[in-house]
Amino acid sequence: MNKVSITKEELLFTYRKVKRELFYEKDYIKLDKILLFEENIESNINNLLSVLNGNKNETQRFFNNHENIGFSEFILKDIDFSKKASVDVKKSIKNLDRNLFEIKNIGFRFIGDLSIYFQIIGGLWLNRIGYKLDLDFPDNVYGCRLKKYDDSINIPYYKQNHTLYKPYFNDYKKWQNDLFNIIKEDKNVLVITSDLKKYYHSIEISELRFKVDKLIKKHSFNKTDLFINELLFQMIEHFNDLNNKNYQDFFDSNINNLDNKNFGLPLTLNASRVLANIYLLDFDQDIIDNLKPLYYGRYVDDLIIAVEYSGYTNDQLCLKDILKPLKSFVIYDNNSIFHEGFDTYLKFNPEKENIFVFNGIEDKIEVNQLKKAINKNSSEWKLLPDNSDYEEIENLDLFHDLNKSCEEVNGLRKSTGLILKRNKFIKEIVSFETFICSYNSQVWRKRLFNFLNIIESYIFDFKNFVDLNKYLPRLFGILIHSNNEDLIKKYFETLESVMGYIKVSKNINSTYFEKSKVFLYHKIAENILTNSSLHKIQSNYAQNWVSKVLKGNSSKEDMLKNVIRLFNTDLHKIAYKDSFYKFPEFVKYLNNNINLSTVSDNLANTFFNKSIIEFIKINVKTNYQENSSGITDSTGFYFFTRRPSLLELTVTFKNKILDKDGFKDLAEKYYHKYSLSEEKEYDDVKNFSFVDFSDTKNKAKTRVCNTHFFTDDISFDAKVRILNDEPDVTRFDRLIKIVNDVIKESKSIDYLVFHELSLPRNMYVHIAKKLSFVGVNLIAGLEYKISGLTVDNQLVYILNSDDNRSGSIALYQSKLFGAIHESKEIYNKNGLSIVPKFEKKLVVKHNGFIFSGLICNDLLDINNRSVLRGNIDLLFVVAWNPDLETYQHLINSACLDLHCFVSICNNKQYGDTRIRAPYKDSWRRDLQKIHGGTLDSFIISEINFKELRDYQTNQISPDRPFKPFPTGFQVSNERKLK
Repeated sequence: MNKVSITKEELLFTYRKVKRELFYEKDYIKLDKILLFEENIESNINNLLSVLNGNKNETQRFFNNHENIGFSEFILKDIDFSKKASVDVKKSIKNLDRNLFEIKNIGFRFIGDLSIYFQIIGGLWLNRIGYKLDLDFPDNVYGCRLKKYDDSINIPYYKQNHTLYKPYFNDYKKWQNDLFNIIKEDKNVLVITSDLKKYYHSIEISELRFKVDKLIKKHSFNKTDLFINELLFQMIEHFNDLNNKNYQDFFDSNINNLDNKNFGLPLTLNASRVLANIYLLDFDQDIIDNLKPLYYGRYVDDLIIAVEYSGYTNDQLCLKDILKPLKSFVIYDNNSIFHEGFDTYLKFNPEKENIFVFNGIEDKIEVNQLKKAINKNSSEWKLLPDNSDYEEIENLDLFHDLNKSCEEVNGLRKSTGLILKRNKFIKEIVSFETFICSYNSQVWRKRLFNFLNIIESYIFDFKNFVDLNKYLPRLFGILIHSNNEDLIKKYFETLESVMGYIKVSKNINSTYFEKSKVFLYHKIAENILTNSSLHKIQSNYAQNWVSKVLKGNSSKEDMLKNVIRLFNTDLHKIAYKDSFYKFPEFVKYLNNNINLSTVSDNLANTFFNKSIIEFIKINVKTNYQENSSGITDSTGFYFFTRRPSLLELTVTFKNKILDKDGFKDLAEKYYHKYSLSEEKEYDDVKNFSFVDFSDTKNKAKTRVCNTHFFTDDISFDAKVRILNDEPDVTRFDRLIKIVNDVIKESKSIDYLVFHELSLPRNMYVHIAKKLSFVGVNLIAGLEYKISGLTVDNQLVYILNSDDNRSGSIALYQSKLFGAIHESKEIYNKNGLSIVPKFEKKLVVKHNGFIFSGLICNDLLDINNRSVLRGNIDLLFVVAWNPDLETYQHLINSACLDLHCFVSICNNKQYGDTRIRAPYKDSWRRDLQKIHGGTLDSFIISEINFKELRDYQTNQISPDRPFKPFPTGFQVSNERKLK
């Protein structure tokens, strides 16, 4: 027997992490492997547990099975051409037919199609061994770092996080930006960038194993850990033995007497990234100790080295000569790397080598331009997706725009242009994916059609077809939403044509090509399924095409059934977590289609517990008056690929975060930590709750941004009468633009405010996520929440839970009474009446800033104002109000009576949005005031609330800078300076 101590619980948690990693690598993964494994999850996990706890022969026999190890795939990687004309031409089918160029060579990438069992073993290795070895990595190793172990909590590592690796984006950005901190110094700096050719495939497994064992000896590991380590390497060697022998010519011809099983890490194995880092640690140390660089950073196999520029001749400006000081490694003329005492077969890629010389302060402008260009792409991802350019396409040349953006950048790597092309292309696709999932088709259908028409000639250019091959399946995924069978047919026919030309090109390896074609078609079919509606199949042509590629999709009913299976396992484009905060859209689907037999009580209790499940069912049912039992009866609820954020949970379970029981337990199961305290009555402020965000740092000042945003009466009318289409065709574009403009100015903004009934309910969560990412808090009026014949007019505060931007919390309060004309209008239009759901109002302490909020005519009730006197720094009022004169007097009066700052944000069609302050000098009292104008806009003001508190922390009002506080005024203990 294998003497191991692995539990079913550990395997289940490991699988959940593994599944999430696979989902985010899905461009190289077949999702049906996950689907089939998960639909029999307990049987498969029990089987694996039995194998691991069985005898060695049983374990070996199980993992010697080709099915339980995995197979291999090829995908298109790069393409070269020979010119046959005197000018450069687009690499189109027409120009190929005109004999203006020919396809010279096609490159392929070799990837593993691994079993889920293999991936779980890799996950076990990472959860038991990998995270400890990762702690030994020096700071110069930036890429593919594992989540850190938190030794302050008494739970094993496999249960501590919902994922294995840290998000790549921040580390990738830091890897490049840390270099600029060195270049800024007044030194002449030589920068070398390069990468290793076919790195994963060139790793020698016996050498890697020696290096891993060396690191293992520095730590304390038990027999089970060592068993998993041994098993992982056996499986890697067995995978190589089964798959490499058929593709020896794929490996470098300089490797003589190739031992199939001893070369290569499977590219898609989750553990390969950590192992690839380990393989180069000796090389890292040699560079640090002997080259003594000003900066050295490695992102897996991509290197940036900076040394002081002194004494190099022109002939020595190459990687081989610059790295001569190394002791253990030698770089040969052919760029191969010799490691003393090892059979290392690594080789630098001369095509990716780049050398820069920066001359201190003299090149400051060039350095800043380079940094700006590199960071521009990351900044664009912070914005809301915007596809308004495709409303009219007469003057739009996407081909030109895509390539122009690449040509303008002198990146640190020669591949930067290609990276930017891919990023630009995928951003366009993500934009439409977002719109399709979030908006009515009226908003995006025309634009999608225009985009698909203009991108067609671009993507089927041979060069772009190969460069962007990874994202091509996602393009076909949104294609089916075009509702145009002719266009869909054209795409598939052109795809067949392009693949046909590549197949008959010179020097093509037919085996690699056929495998790459099968894989590409499989991914296209898969993306059609994961992008399809949950209720119907949109395209007959696409359905027939999918039925030829994938088995089990012979009819529309079969195909829809598979779409539902993908949603149930959280593999669909629509995240299963949307069953929470977008629940009404899925009520009918969930009740009719959940497979109740997939989840046992044991599985539910492994990840949650009975009380949490009951909390979910009771509160979702209360919110929506629908049967909610289906939500927790699918494996997608437990094995999520997209974890519900803290914001999404507080949107789903509105204000339940203020209760002590239930919500906090649920949030902790999703790995959310927060500190929030509530007092039901705060310094005799009745009907208000005091909410303290205690994890935020105290500040002396804050910056409030009021928007001057136009919402048309016709939008109000459509909402009240529950019309499907938004009549103001400019509304969403204008909202996206103003939010993106705010994000660009986010360093100057703490709180962003929108007027009453301004934000559509299908947009505000997405807006808040983007704002939270850049540290901006949102205070806004939401469109009516309509339930039967009642409506709720809500104000939402969406506030960062701490200073690390680790999550946001949504808090709600309702308008108590409708304005006279408001109540009459909604009744006349649709028989509706205002019924508040969240009657208790809030006083919030956030970043030390204490504020409250009222919705429009709630300000008219003196009781709502008077109780706030002395208790707040600022009162936010969101309004949709044409009676400017009355509200002007109210705001002025409230500012003096409450002796605080008062901000009113009104619908732009009426204006008079402003912030009023109780300063003594009249010219200082309006900190901001906006009225009129054609375009939507915003204005930012700094609120010095500490200065106000200092003034109020006196027995007698000082002469300046504020007006005297009113008779009977008392500053609360929370606000009094101490």
